[in-house]
Amino acid sequence: MLITDESLRPYFEDVLGETTDKARFIGRIENDKVIGVAAVFNYDGHTCEVGWTGEKGWINRSILIFLTDYIYKQLGCVRATALIQANNPHAAKQAEKIGFVREGCLREGAPSGDVWVYGMLKEEFRYGRSARR
Repeated sequence: MLITDESLRPYFEDVLGETTDKARFIGRIENDKVIGVAAVFNYDGHTCEVGWTGEKGWINRSILIFLTDYIYKQLGCVRATALIQANNPHAAKQAEKIGFVREGCLREGAPSGDVWVYGMLKEEFRYGRSARR
């Protein structure tokens, strides 16, 4: 089951750190347990940041379509950015599978070291047609 609710904030922030008050969360629940959460934040009508965390395999097509509808249709963004710590190759692989493109590196961008910058334009989203309409 998918939910969008502020109550998902602690799950997200416990792993990835605090985000803005304006953040919006989407989560997947199975057996009354949160198994993953994505957040959209720092949006300005043109671009936004996206982050996600959860158990292996929690992101599915339904979540991707819901998330990109929100980003590209409701918020009107043309670009989404994800910042991924270089010491997390699983997250980088997941970003690329979703359709994000690695655009650069913020050297020493986090206490743990380098941070990769990933971006996805509206027309690059490849899971369904809903974001392109």
